[in-house]
Amino acid sequence: MEILETNLPHFHTRAEHWDPIPPKEPNTPKSFPKRYKLLSGSDIANEPLKEWAVKGIFPIQGISAVYGPSGSGKSFLCIELAAAIQEGKPFFDLKTKQTDVIIIGLEGESGYKVRYDAWKNINVRNIPFKTVLRQSFNVTIDKDVADLAEAVPKGCVVIIDTMNQSAPTIDENASKDMGSVIRGLKQLQTLTKGLVIIVHHTGKNETRGLRGHSSLHAAMDAEIEVQGDPESPKKSFKTTKVKDGAAGKSFPFELIPIDLGEDEDGEPITSCYVKPTPSFELRKTTTGTLGENQKIAMEVIDELLKANGDLAEGEDGWQLIYAEVREDIADRLTQVEKKRPSSRSKEALTGLINNGYYRHEGDFLLPGLTDRSQLSRGDRSVGQNGGEDLPVF
Repeated sequence: MEILETNLPHFHTRAEHWDPIPPKEPNTPKSFPKRYKLLSGSDIANEPLKEWAVKGIFPIQGISAVYGPSGSGKSFLCIELAAAIQEGKPFFDLKTKQTDVIIIGLEGESGYKVRYDAWKNINVRNIPFKTVLRQSFNVTIDKDVADLAEAVPKGCVVIIDTMNQSAPTIDENASKDMGSVIRGLKQLQTLTKGLVIIVHHTGKNETRGLRGHSSLHAAMDAEIEVQGDPESPKKSFKTTKVKDGAAGKSFPFELIPIDLGEDEDGEPITSCYVKPTPSFELRKTTTGTLGENQKIAMEVIDELLKANGDLAEGEDGWQLIYAEVREDIADRLTQVEKKRPSSRSKEALTGLINNGYYRHEGDFLLPGLTDRSQLSRGDRSVGQNGGEDLPVF
């Protein structure tokens, strides 16, 4: 058969032009950075130690409070605190970390000049920190918080005197209102990356701490309570809350009056300055564990000593009327719903005396022995003050 050649196109079979379809890649999820980082024990061990603005009391970052009743000396104490931190000098023998400090003076603005003049007169130099005066600031207003944060140095300590004046329209006992204050304080702390300290008051019941809703206390990293009769120069402050530190430490001081000259009418200008005084904390020289009632008894005695003041510098002597101490302890035990308060008061006090914390001589309660090893089983009446006459408070 003759095959005729034609110009018809040549058709290829499918097989001649078949290309295999590449397999689909598996759908592997995209990897994102993990939100939570898991730390090992060695990671935690290598974490830096906590930094303190005031060693053992105020952290270098956080929210804290200085509080107390009117007339207790809160603002004067804060001036001393601010100067110590600004200059990196000890505050009541506690180490400080040198940091910029700003006081926001919202209460008693006219009084700041004479308070600062009093500090300058005693320390022979101007106050080292800076102050915001005669300008409104509301911690519940975002713009006020942002503007203040922009004006102050990063990492500084901001002291707001007082919290009430920085949020004048809120109901301090309302959870929602106090929440707005806490939010503003946290926002200010976050923006400044430093420490925010509020100056605040106690309520009608001073034993309940910070005035207002309990969420304020819960939000604080540290608190110190300033105590003292407004009519007496003798004051003290104690640590009532310290995260990662020890609460319950007490530091006595005096508000010493100072004459600053005369005004245009010839009237005297006076103010005060803070003078730390030797501690009259009781010497607790035994290693035993105190019972609950004994702790209450010691608190009552501490309060009596603080209310009545300590002796001249360098002396440890004091004496209280034993019967009155027992009555005050019984009253306190009644407040905490203790049964048989009178007998429990006597038992607690007797236990403290037998363990050398105090001595009972005649009608008086006296300090215990300085050296616990001096206390013998047979003689618990001889102490460092012997039979010398001591003032009765």
